Amino acid sequence: MTTVPGLEQFVLEETLSIGKDCFGGGVIKRNRGRLYILLKDDSCISDLVYLARTVEHVRILLCEFESVEELDECLMRAISGFSSKYMTFSVSAERITKEIDYTSLDIASIVGKRVEKILGLKVSLDFPDLPLFVEYEAGTYRLGLELTKYMSLRDRPYRFFIHKSALNPIIANVMCRLAHGSTLIYDPFCGSGTIPIECCLSEKNIEVLCSDVDYYNVRGARDNVATFDLPINLFVADILHLPLRENAAFDSIITNPPFGLREKALGGLRNVYRMLFALASKMLRKGGRLILLSNRKRMIIELASNYGFTVRRRIGINEGGVFSTIFVLEKEG
Repeated sequence: MTTVPGLEQFVLEETLSIGKDCFGGGVIKRNRGRLYILLKDDSCISDLVYLARTVEHVRILLCEFESVEELDECLMRAISGFSSKYMTFSVSAERITKEIDYTSLDIASIVGKRVEKILGLKVSLDFPDLPLFVEYEAGTYRLGLELTKYMSLRDRPYRFFIHKSALNPIIANVMCRLAHGSTLIYDPFCGSGTIPIECCLSEKNIEVLCSDVDYYNVRGARDNVATFDLPINLFVADILHLPLRENAAFDSIITNPPFGLREKALGGLRNVYRMLFALASKMLRKGGRLILLSNRKRMIIELASNYGFTVRRRIGINEGGVFSTIFVLEKEG
């Protein structure tokens, strides 16, 4: 299974919650956004594909090989039993380590030609019966079936409107998991509503308030929320002038404030973060959590100290080369 690098532990926890008996064969390894689990049986795979919210892609790895001869044996042993001459296939490939001269396209081409020769199947790049996947890592090739070829599990069906700096739903879901047990949640930078929706789909008996300074974002978030009947209240507001009473006793504030990369923060980045911490210090209950994603580590730690928050957890992630951190901060007494 693949995910955002840094979130492998959450994939493991979710996978075991979906089907502990099926996925209880042990973790082979986890690194670089990948989690390899040995299956006891395959009866829970469909549940995983349907229910998983921390996973991007699911692949069944059938065999490993280091040479063309081993590839031929791998194809005969792993695929010939359920393939027929009428079936079509495609091959996608990925190099995890880069010490070989072959590109991913080269690897896919080599494997594709062997499949045609050994199994007699025809290529179809549109709707193949067998979407094969090959990955290379440190001298070893792994061949398998890609169960999520046609749509990544991160592509949520509720995302009709996508904010220009929209948060990856996988990251949003992990942030919601870090607020487990909360019943009243607020997101003051809701964008297209990803965090509120993920929280409500992951946790029962909660209520979420969310706002954004941009009317068009809130309108788009409202359209996304309308996909489900969820307890989410949306409104337009600047974090400097929120129409909320002090001491609102939120259990958690979960948010993705501006990074200052794709869009500029109105009023300046430091001022926006300072207002976020001021808001959290007033409106979170004692022991409440401020959970946010940011690449401004020094600023977050400084503001946490100034406003009476304890850093409980820091989770570093890498999304497409952008390094950031999920902070879990607890309001002190």
